[in-house]
Amino acid sequence: MPLRFVWVSHYAEESLDEVKRVIKEYKPEVIGLELDEAGLEKLKRYRKREGSELYYGYQYAKRAGATLLLTDQDKKKQMDQALKMLGSLGLLKLGLLFSVKNLGRLFTGQRLRKLKVDDSQILRQHVLVNRDKEFIKQIRDAQARFKGKRLLFIFGRAHKPGIVKGLKPA
Repeated sequence: MPLRFVWVSHYAEESLDEVKRVIKEYKPEVIGLELDEAGLEKLKRYRKREGSELYYGYQYAKRAGATLLLTDQDKKKQMDQALKMLGSLGLLKLGLLFSVKNLGRLFTGQRLRKLKVDDSQILRQHVLVNRDKEFIKQIRDAQARFKGKRLLFIFGRAHKPGIVKGLKPA
């Protein structure tokens, strides 16, 4: 069953060009994006959305009548899971590192790559691994649901190792 991925650096011009090229050549019937409903709504309102490879994928699905899959979990659910995993002591340590304002950004990815403290590395890994597991589940569900259709998924490059490893047959 036809399945393709484009691994992107979000908002990078070369990633947008790659997404455009793959969509033009492959003509996907189903397109999966690394977004949840709230993320898509936010992207639609963002004034620089035209430079977004995810927005381009969304627009393509709308124009071409392709099925659109939003593969990400709700950010609040991600945050709740991660904070529960971290526990009280880890949360206290993390709180000392970040203001309340920055803690919210932590889960949107803006600060995720810059963390250096052990607990924050554990938190970063937990969020990344859990998102990859959800993406793998969504990909497998799409393969079963849309048998024989051309599927294209657009994810950030950070997810490639986890998704590729998770999709390999056991």
